[in-house]
Amino acid sequence: MDVQLSIGFIGAGNMAYGIAKGILSGKLQQELGIKITHSNSELVSSSAVVFVAVKPHLVTGVLQEISPLGAGRLLRDTGKHPAQLRSEVCTPGGTTIYGLHALEQGGLRAATMSAVESATERARELGQKTAAAGSMK
Repeated sequence: MDVQLSIGFIGAGNMAYGIAKGILSGKLQQELGIKITHSNSELVSSSAVVFVAVKPHLVTGVLQEISPLGAGRLLRDTGKHPAQLRSEVCTPGGTTIYGLHALEQGGLRAATMSAVESATERARELGQKTAAAGSMK
């Protein structure tokens, strides 16, 4: 069975060229059906593997742009609960788990839930006021 793996490169400099050349063993772009896009989000959405091959000072911006896309795709495609995925990607003692721990200590989850509840309650109140004003006319 011939399985195709879609690979994407963000960046088209020497690093991307070297990795691609090694993977492709010198075959031409046209022979392999390689597509070129200027949209990182389009590339992430259509690739199973993505190489971030940009200069070091650009990595942070690129990762900020594509990380939510990859996370959303992972959530959609695996069907796993977000907490399970979080557990799978957090290395014990690593940077991500330390950052999440700090967010939890600061009450991010509780603050987010309270904000949604408050906004929902206020929307109900405003809806009732509008309905009452409309019935008086």
